[in-house]
Amino acid sequence: MTTRIAANDPQALPWAAEALERGALVAIPTDTVYGIAARLDRQGALRRLYEAKGRPEEKAIPVLVSDADLLDHLARDLPPAPRSSRRASGRGR
Repeated sequence: MTTRIAANDPQALPWAAEALERGALVAIPTDTVYGIAARLDRQGALRRLYEAKGRPEEKAIPVLVSDADLLDHLARDLPPAPRSSRRASGRGR
């Protein structure tokens, strides 16, 4: 099911947060393009994201996190660079 809500609608943010909580995908406008948001900790959200983008499973999807400590829960085989830059910035462990 597709629901459209204007980005300037006062209910847009609460609606998007609730949709993400349910595991739905949400299109988010940025200054240049639209992004597709998903909660990766929700059952089936990653699969729906790959399907919506028509992306092969062997091709990684960029992930934005609010806290560097989430990397340990979301990433497998993380190279040393993100871990060392996280420490250098004073964030994480």
